[in-house]
Amino acid sequence: MSDAELLQLYADDPKRAVGITAQQYSAYVYAIVRDKLSGYSEEDVEETVNDVFIRFWHDSGKVDLKRGSIKAYICVLAKSLALNRREKLSHRSAELPLDEAADVADNDTPERKLARRELLYKVSRLNDTDRKAVVMRYYYAMPHAEIAAQLGISETAVRKRISRALKKLGEEMEGWL
Repeated sequence: MSDAELLQLYADDPKRAVGITAQQYSAYVYAIVRDKLSGYSEEDVEETVNDVFIRFWHDSGKVDLKRGSIKAYICVLAKSLALNRREKLSHRSAELPLDEAADVADNDTPERKLARRELLYKVSRLNDTDRKAVVMRYYYAMPHAEIAAQLGISETAVRKRISRALKKLGEEMEGWL
């Protein structure tokens, strides 16, 4: 069934359309959600997967096939909902003053916004000193000397910590935009 036919089926027979969509994309959505929610319960994964298909059902009338396929839409939706759930489940994300940085560029594509949120999550997972150093340097644009003074370590240590953290973040973000 083509994407256009499936979207038409949502208008004509939504129950059947949801079943076909779930049958066609369940494994794909589970893989995405499990990746983003690794370390969280299977219940959280299942709830998020269900949320993806419910949201797609509600959004099916908004899908523009000129901008991408149903698979691409579902991929972005699955990543977004999984990241939202992970943020709610994660107590560490509240420690960073970066919530407002996640969606700063309104004209960005949904994929870039997801990548930005993923990066911010990964920054939140750094050890305390590295996280503070990266945030001070790239969020607050502080010079290395000032970061060193605030953290009580040498400027050389600050540079090394930031360099290692950026390398780690780069490796973890490989495959994102």
